[in-house]
Amino acid sequence: MSEERAGSEGAAAKQSLHPAAMSERLPRWMRLKRDSDFERILKTGKRLTAKGLVVYALQNGLPYPRLGLRVAKRIGTAVRRNYLKRCVREVFRRWLKKVLAGVDIVVVVTADGEFAQIKEGLLKVAALLSGWR
Repeated sequence: MSEERAGSEGAAAKQSLHPAAMSERLPRWMRLKRDSDFERILKTGKRLTAKGLVVYALQNGLPYPRLGLRVAKRIGTAVRRNYLKRCVREVFRRWLKKVLAGVDIVVVVTADGEFAQIKEGLLKVAALLSGWR
């Protein structure tokens, strides 16, 4: 019985660590999910490029930005592609969310890169887009 109790206390302790981490996630409502949204932005949005990235942007009429991601299967393994997506989401969440309010953005990763390169490219594109409205 003491083992059961220890196990449940351990689980509770683990859960208490997660809420802080969970609050830093990019909320689902800030993510583009529908193919129709992607197609609309890719066809009619403004196209900007940075090293290893192509960014499409279109005003959305909402008080917040939304992010969509595409990474080609030719880029590394699934683990590497997921890492690149996490990098883009992190830059968006930390630095771009307030700057690009009211804009839908689709980021197409065209080449493998590191976090610093992705951050630099997205911040450069954000600077160009901030005066675009």
